[in-house]
Amino acid sequence: MKNTVTIITVGKEVHVIAKVNANPIGKAILVMATLCAIIGVGVLLYNTEAEAVKSMILPLFALSFIVIYFLGRYTLWNLYGREIFHISTSSFNYQYDYGLYKSAIGSIAFVGLMTDYPNKEQPEGVIEFIMNNGLQDEDDDEWAFVNHSSITHAGTVVLAKGELAVLDTHLKKLFDADANKATQFIPYTSF
Repeated sequence: MKNTVTIITVGKEVHVIAKVNANPIGKAILVMATLCAIIGVGVLLYNTEAEAVKSMILPLFALSFIVIYFLGRYTLWNLYGREIFHISTSSFNYQYDYGLYKSAIGSIAFVGLMTDYPNKEQPEGVIEFIMNNGLQDEDDDEWAFVNHSSITHAGTVVLAKGELAVLDTHLKKLFDADANKATQFIPYTSF
């Protein structure tokens, strides 16, 4: 898989656009499987008698939803998928672009940011962003396992380790430019 990433600093934000570049043979197989599944559901509906359709309306709707939504979304992701991050020194925004539609923009406010690369021995992987939101952990023993002060967002696009180091460099420069935030970023490369 040769996914690509564009990392640029725009003003006081780092913009990351990670694009999925799936194998062309895999894309063709996935498109054919999706079309076959949609045609299969259509044939099933066409060959079912009207009285039987009334009693099977809920299962047929669920089957149609699963095929069209999940398999269709997975196909679009592998054909056109892009993961978009906009990172400032105090917020992390993310969005998934499926080509035909985009997800809602998610936003996480934080006071400190750390990046991690879980499979450090591998030449490629996904990046994780660990954000400290400033909340204190519970002192109650019952809730001791809950870490309220950190939120983790893992990327979904597999990238080369070198590209993740470039992202760390951009983020380090961004945080170093703000004197109040210079110590609020810990890159995975510092481990």
